[in-house]
Amino acid sequence: MEVRTSNLMDLIKSRKSVRNFSFKKLTQQAIKEILECGFALDENLNQPYRVNIVIHPTVKMMLAEVMPQYADIYETASCCLVVFLDLKKSDKRDSDILAIGAFVENILLAVHVLPEIGAVWLGIDSDIKEQINEIFKLSDKVYELMGIIAIGAVDEEVDNYKNIKQGKRRSVEEFTDWF
Repeated sequence: MEVRTSNLMDLIKSRKSVRNFSFKKLTQQAIKEILECGFALDENLNQPYRVNIVIHPTVKMMLAEVMPQYADIYETASCCLVVFLDLKKSDKRDSDILAIGAFVENILLAVHVLPEIGAVWLGIDSDIKEQINEIFKLSDKVYELMGIIAIGAVDEEVDNYKNIKQGKRRSVEEFTDWF
């Protein structure tokens, strides 16, 4: 079988989460282009999500207060994309959550192709969703927090050190069965 997308496959396989950023800022245009890559996938145009783009240090500090384990990430990231499921637009919850996952992965891949820029999709505990909604003055009856993506210029020195200490990813054989 001929594979025509080997460059794309290499890109996908080489993507990694980056948690160490320098204080360099991204332009609004760069952030918009990254978001457009996320939006490009939704064929039915329902787009049942809302994205709050956080660039202001005070708002990043508010996020850090709710999730202190990510304080360094929020402080140094150029921006954080706070992704919500818009419950008023959502008509098929499971499908809409999958669409948000694809939206986020497209954003992570878009960031990955930019030189010296990295990103991480931060997990969110259900017990803090209400606090995050309060930061943005959003009703939790209308918007459900799905995740936060931190994006910024990679701090190469710290990132290279941490990569040395990381283990390997599981092999495909470890989590698949053939029928």
